[in-house]
Amino acid sequence: GSNIFLKITIYVLVCFSFCVVFFEIFWFSHSFSPGEIKQSNGPVNSLPPSGGLNNKNWSLTHFERLEYLTSQCFSYGNLDKLSVLEDEQVLEHILVDKKHKLLYCYVPKVACTNWKRIFLILVGQVNTTNPSSIPADVAHKMTMNYKLSNFSKPEVQHFLETFTKFLFVRHPFERLVSAFHNKLEQRYSSSKYFQSRFGKHIIKTFRVRPTNHSLSHGDDVTFSEFANFLIKNGSDGAEMNEHWRPVHHLCQPCKINYDFIGKHETLYEDANLLLKEMGVPDVKFPSPPVSETRQRITKQFLNLSHTTIAQLYKLFQMDFKLFNYDLKAISNSITYVYVDEFDSSDKEWNKTSTMPVSNEPHGLVNSSTESTETVASSKNKSLPLVR
Repeated sequence: GSNIFLKITIYVLVCFSFCVVFFEIFWFSHSFSPGEIKQSNGPVNSLPPSGGLNNKNWSLTHFERLEYLTSQCFSYGNLDKLSVLEDEQVLEHILVDKKHKLLYCYVPKVACTNWKRIFLILVGQVNTTNPSSIPADVAHKMTMNYKLSNFSKPEVQHFLETFTKFLFVRHPFERLVSAFHNKLEQRYSSSKYFQSRFGKHIIKTFRVRPTNHSLSHGDDVTFSEFANFLIKNGSDGAEMNEHWRPVHHLCQPCKINYDFIGKHETLYEDANLLLKEMGVPDVKFPSPPVSETRQRITKQFLNLSHTTIAQLYKLFQMDFKLFNYDLKAISNSITYVYVDEFDSSDKEWNKTSTMPVSNEPHGLVNSSTESTETVASSKNKSLPLVR
C-alpha cells in the first residue's frame, strides 16, 4: 500500500512540475522583450533580444514609458495598414549603425538634427566628437546613406530583430507649433521651400482677400490657416509632410518594439544616458537652447476655436495616447478642451462633463479667468472632455 501511495505521490509531483515548466515557457514566450517585432493586432512574435545595448541601467522612468506604450498598443490594435517591411516611409526614417548595433527612428522637430550629427560620429564618418561642429545640412545629407530603406528585406528583418532601437518624441502640439514656426514663419533659406510649396496653397485656399504678395510668396501664413489646412488635408495623418506627420506613422511604435523612448522634455538627460550606454562617453549631446515654443503655443492656440483644437487633437490623438501626453501639459493658459465628437469605439471619450468653460470664443478655460458656466448650459448638451 505504501509503495502505491509513493508512486502516486511521485506521479503527482512530476505532473505538477511539468505543468509549472509548461506555464513558464508559455508565459515568457508571450511576453515582450527587447527585439520583438509587434504584429498588427497586438500580440508579438518571440524573437531574440536586441544585441546593441545592455538596458539594465535604464531608469524606472524609461521602463515605464515602454510598458505604457505596450499597453496602449494592445488597447488600440492595428494602427498602420502596412507591415514594417512594406512601409517605405518608416524605412526611410530609421538610420542604421551596424558598428554599435543601433536603429534610430528620427522624428523631425525632436532634436533630429543633433541626433544625426551624433550618428555621423558613431559610424565614423566625421573626425570629431563635437556634434555642434557638424553643419546641419551636412548631417542631413550624409545620413541618407544609412537609411534602413537602403538594405535588403532580409537585412532589415535581421536588424529589427537584433539591434537596439530608439526614438525621441515630443508633445504633439509643441512639435506642431515648432514645425510651423521653423518652416512657415521664419525667413531661413530652408523655409522658402515650405512657404512656396505649402504656404502659397494654404493662403490661396483659406484666406479671404489675400494680397498679391501673400499669394506669390506664401510667407505670412497664420497658424489658424495652417491648422485648417491640416484638418482638411490630414485625413489620418499618414500622408502629411514628415515635419508634422504623427510619430506613430513615422516610426510604427506598435509594430517595432523600441528599446528606448526619449522625450524632448528630458532631452539632455535621456540623450546622454543613451550615449553612455552606447560606450561613447566622450560624445556629449549639445545643451538644448532656451525654447520659446511653450510661449508660442499659448499665443497660437488662443486664436483657435475650441472646435478647431478638438479636430487637431483628433488628428494627433494616437501620439497623445501612445506616449502619455495631455493638453494640460502644454500651458497653464490652456486647461480644458471640449470635444464635439470622437470615435465611438473609444470609451475614454464617451464620458460627459460639466467642467467650467471660458466665456472666450475658443472655449478654453483661461487660468486667470475661469467661468462657472458648464458645457450643458453653454451648448445645451454635455460634451466629452479631452484631458
